Amino acid sequence: MKRFLIGQYANVYGDVISHVNITSVRVEDGGEFECLFENRAGKARHAARLNIYGTFLLYSLLTHDNYLHHIIMIYMDKKT
Repeated sequence: MKRFLIGQYANVYGDVISHVNITSVRVEDGGEFECLFENRAGKARHAARLNIYGTFLLYSLLTHDNYLHHIIMIYMDKKT
């Protein structure tokens, strides 16, 4: 199975839309992606950065949520 799929299609106005689909994205897939276009009329370039935050962020969010849940439970136990 290919993880990167590059495709294009024409919309109702005749504009060609190009796209990249990444399946099972990984942290190492992040970086700058660049699209280059050239025809008789000239050249064009567009670049965009893809930031992928990995398990470190996910674990820190889960730890943070568990900590808040723990504080809320202690507070509610003391109040009742």
